[in-house]
Amino acid sequence: MGGGVRERKKPIFRDIRRYDCEYCGTCRSKKALLTSHLLSCHQDEMEKQRAVEDAIHLSNMTKSLA
Repeated sequence: MGGGVRERKKPIFRDIRRYDCEYCGTCRSKKALLTSHLLSCHQDEMEKQRAVEDAIHLSNMTKSLA
């Protein structure tokens, strides 16, 4: 007579992390896959962003020295 409702031992959903590309919106399941995508497809955008961040950093350093 064991025809009752069975309890699930595993959760219904799985915790799948999603990493989104900030340049094109591509979604990857692992950070290493996203890093590989960024290096292969968006190298020039990353270099431009790094140059801007470095300029801001240098600007802030010169202001603090004055």
